[in-house]
Amino acid sequence: MALNMKHLKSKSIVLLLCCASVVLVGYFILRQTERLLRETFEDKVVMISDSSAFKVTHGGLDISIVKQSFELKDVLILPDSLPQDKQISQSHIAIASVKAIDFDLFPLLFRKQLNIGQIDINGLELTYHKGQMKKPKPNSSVLRKSKKENQLSKVEIASISITDYHITKLSDNLKDSLSTLKGETLTITDVNFEKPIDKKRLRLNPSQLGLSATKLFGTLGGTEVKLPKFHFNCEQGSASLEGLQIGNPDLLRKKTERQQFNTPVNSVQIPEMNFYGIQTKSLLESKNILADSLVIDEAVFTIVKNTAKPWNTNKTIALPHHLLRNTRPKVRLEKLLMHDAVLGYKEYHNAKEMHLPIDQIELVVDNLGWNNDSKKENAMKVDITGRMFDDFLVNMKINFPDPMESDRFQFTGSTDSFNFETFNPIMVPTSNIKFESGRVQRINFNGTGNADETSGEFVMVYDNLTTTVLRHKDQRKNKTFSWLANTAVRKENPKHGKLKIAQMEYQRVPYKGFGNYMFKTIESGLINSVYPFGKRKAYR
Repeated sequence: MALNMKHLKSKSIVLLLCCASVVLVGYFILRQTERLLRETFEDKVVMISDSSAFKVTHGGLDISIVKQSFELKDVLILPDSLPQDKQISQSHIAIASVKAIDFDLFPLLFRKQLNIGQIDINGLELTYHKGQMKKPKPNSSVLRKSKKENQLSKVEIASISITDYHITKLSDNLKDSLSTLKGETLTITDVNFEKPIDKKRLRLNPSQLGLSATKLFGTLGGTEVKLPKFHFNCEQGSASLEGLQIGNPDLLRKKTERQQFNTPVNSVQIPEMNFYGIQTKSLLESKNILADSLVIDEAVFTIVKNTAKPWNTNKTIALPHHLLRNTRPKVRLEKLLMHDAVLGYKEYHNAKEMHLPIDQIELVVDNLGWNNDSKKENAMKVDITGRMFDDFLVNMKINFPDPMESDRFQFTGSTDSFNFETFNPIMVPTSNIKFESGRVQRINFNGTGNADETSGEFVMVYDNLTTTVLRHKDQRKNKTFSWLANTAVRKENPKHGKLKIAQMEYQRVPYKGFGNYMFKTIESGLINSVYPFGKRKAYR
């Protein structure tokens, strides 16, 4: 019995020694593997630095195979040639820490496949300018070695999370920033790189890719931009933006005061905006924005102009179809829908102010932008309806038959009935004319235009029109001019059973926009309707 116990004890000791040996060998192998991985990583960093226009440094790498994680701290990527002028900013990428969690070692060793559960990037700072990123001729031997060792067949990353990031694009003088972007969190999911059968390099497979961001804010060309929430789903081809704000409506007037010219300053607030049917392949490969539809809900637009400033006569404002032709990247939307939007247009000249409010705006645009499919219709059609002065509806339709090739367009419009006095907030500050009475039953117009001129017909059915001409200094009634005006203007249409159709015609002013172009065209029809010597014809 004692002999058996002694024998059993000996076996236990041997077993424990074997287990301890296995643990020690395993621990040694793990440590050696971690050391080899660190050395491999350092070699890759050196290779990248030698074969590219950048130098890569870091503050330390911590790899744990047991925890299936690695962490890299204080990463800095700088261009090869640094500027001599200390006032010049340099392009760089700085990252406080990068941590990968749940990476599988065995698929990497045996199948050349890298699987990572999550990558956390904290404190990303990116500053760039294309002029500082000229790539030198790479070392050919380094490139051959890099291609030989780049044998990964697949890379799968379940999630990449970037927190506290700051991106800056530098101006040409490298001393100022053209745009900045800061964000709280950016999350990218289902990031997959695969090697096609006929290709030698890994390529992104975006079929499952998802992207979401929170609390984005920054500046774009000196304009403030905010976006609290953004989401993009590659599989569904959809994107949503919530709470987008471009420009600050409270600062627009101050901004116009600092300007040299009479240039409109704008802001827009969009509670919700959704893209559907995005062609992801075109977006990723050629950066073109092609989608089935864009839906914008309850947008608020504000436009402010300081008419005390002179026009910039040396500037040419592009018409909408000209702008679409020259837009890069190219844009194509089969349909643009805008629901229940609001526009506040304001002009001021010293102490005088004019405000034109339009609400309940409904907009439909078909075939917006560049056409990449010859089977699809080229004509861009715009249909917009809005309520002016909280009073009457206005509708306008514009047809651009071939916007990418031709400047021609046709337009039609109509209004509900309204009182002439409704326009006094515009007429008094801009022309010192005040409507005292008069009722418009309807307005209808139609015409054609191009890049240089417009023409068409304008019908306004109205009665009992009377006006008062005000003095410029004290806004009191000028009796003489008021009498002359009421004597001269046509008080009604039709008169004696004859409906007068007025002519519209206007020569475009190149340094003024499309809105001014159409407004002045319609205004010419209104003037020809009421002035005694206006261009019109009788129609029974």
